[in-house]
Amino acid sequence: MKVIALNSNYPSKSPECDKRVYLMADSSLAKSGKPWFLPEYAEEFAFRPHLVFRIGRLGKNIARRFAHRYVDAVTIGASVSASPLPEGAISQAFDGAAMIGDFIPIEEIADIDHITGTFAIEGQEPATLCSADMICKIDEIIEHISQYFTLKIGDIIYSGFGTDATALAIDQVLHGTINGKEVLNIKVK
Repeated sequence: MKVIALNSNYPSKSPECDKRVYLMADSSLAKSGKPWFLPEYAEEFAFRPHLVFRIGRLGKNIARRFAHRYVDAVTIGASVSASPLPEGAISQAFDGAAMIGDFIPIEEIADIDHITGTFAIEGQEPATLCSADMICKIDEIIEHISQYFTLKIGDIIYSGFGTDATALAIDQVLHGTINGKEVLNIKVK
């Protein structure tokens, strides 16, 4: 299984989709319902929310008009960055760097191009992401990615963030929803 992430994909961050992708190991996944432990190897950790899509069939060089057939579920997630690391580096692919909610089967979603997700620290205003606002829709993302990687069942695509990074701190509780249904609950320890 691959975890594939795009950077910015909303007009609030950039006028065009940043189609550069980065890969994370499956050990990067931090699942809902489990605590997220703040590592000690960096001074700051921050998250950016993403709509997250799961691939449900094998495919390579997938045409955009067929790409929606490859998505079998959706959730909300967050990519976590660590900084500064030695020599000023920033890391986005360490263990736990990909927070992920519980998936909702795509059959339960009325329209893949109108999914609304929220991601918030308990007690604060949530960040809202809508697939209708994405510069590159999921069909275009799948078409693009599948030129370089064979997509396999269970692969996960973080579709790009649309907000500034939010700092993480011990004892925060993070919540995420898809179309109003809570799918993510993670406590930072």
